[in-house]
Amino acid sequence: ITPRQDPKARAKVICYKFTAENDELTSWIPTDARKIWCFGPAQTGPNCVVHESKGVQNLNEIKDLVVAGFQWAAYEGVLCVEIMRGVRFINHDVSLLADAIL
Repeated sequence: ITPRQDPKARAKVICYKFTAENDELTSWIPTDARKIWCFGPAQTGPNCVVHESKGVQNLNEIKDLVVAGFQWAAYEGVLCVEIMRGVRFINHDVSLLADAIL
């Protein structure tokens, strides 16, 4: 699984390898697997950001900022400056202020 891989092919691999019948925390839905924004740290790590919100305008304006913040957080860790492993961040909803969008 690589960040440059075709989203449909990547979703097929992810759903095949990480689907469990009774475990909702580790299973993947194909539509969610296609919406991966990035992997981290260093764009190839075991963590990912998934965008699931719908109907949000100007989202591409902040995508780079979200990815940069995620890369930093995944590399620096939450508490002890340790690299995070195996974390999936799911973006369910976004609220953008009109003044913040340039």
